[in-house]
Amino acid sequence: MNAVRVPAAAAGGDARVSYIDCRDIAAVAAVLLTGSRWGETLVLTGPEALSHHQIAARLSAALGRTVRYLDLPQAAFAERLTGQGLPADFAADVAELFAEVAGGSLAGTTGTVRELTGREPRTFDEFLSGLQ
Repeated sequence: MNAVRVPAAAAGGDARVSYIDCRDIAAVAAVLLTGSRWGETLVLTGPEALSHHQIAARLSAALGRTVRYLDLPQAAFAERLTGQGLPADFAADVAELFAEVAGGSLAGTTGTVRELTGREPRTFDEFLSGLQ
């Protein structure tokens, strides 16, 4: 593995997040747009909740270079985003959302993708296999 360092920074702590593949979102949208399930609130998630450290390790393996997750305090994360060109108010909002993530707000998983599409949502490893 190359020693190239690709840091990913946020303020998510060690909390887990159940990220969902955009292709799964599109598949659910297709079902909903062609069906009669209107007015429902649905929570879409991936099949597993991973920490950002786990995601960085899996990205490292898939990309063949080191990816590290840098956990920043909320204010430092907002400052970093502002330094990258985001308006200060928007950067503060993003940092606040990540504080909620750090509290575990996105760790749950649902069966909604399976229920609506008839198949399991893609895992993070399946997503990564498309990068190679």
